Amino acid sequence: MEGLLITLKIYRHVCLRAATLAARNWPVLATIFIYLAILKIAGNLSARLGIAGGFIFSLVFAACLGSFLYLVEMIVRTYKVSLNDFRNSFGQYLWEVVGVLFIFWILGLIAPAILQLPQGGSALNLAPAILEHYPDLSGAQRDVVGLGMNIGATS
Repeated sequence: MEGLLITLKIYRHVCLRAATLAARNWPVLATIFIYLAILKIAGNLSARLGIAGGFIFSLVFAACLGSFLYLVEMIVRTYKVSLNDFRNSFGQYLWEVVGVLFIFWILGLIAPAILQLPQGGSALNLAPAILEHYPDLSGAQRDVVGLGMNIGATS
């Protein structure tokens, strides 16, 4: 019970701090509309460029996302965001965001292939191999491994 009270105090503190920072930095909400306008313009211009346009649009999308992450970082670190922070934010996390988006792109390419396997996504589940390799597991251990097998089968 004491752990629950401590957790609730932490959540209360975090919520109050988040509300205070959001109230101080309300103009950051306007950046969402700026990002939408930038992405709309970039989408219209890059649509005519084929695959090169796709790369350009991806870079613009990553720049906008990285900019927003930088602004959130500045809010947390300095408690206040300025117009200068917004101007300087577009390149701060560009390549980090590009890397993460690239990983998601690769996962999006291989996910359909994995789901097409005879066992679906559960083909990657190691539970049957563990149960076969360690036949002397206790009942509780087998239940935990089997639970993993059931979760893999439903996803």
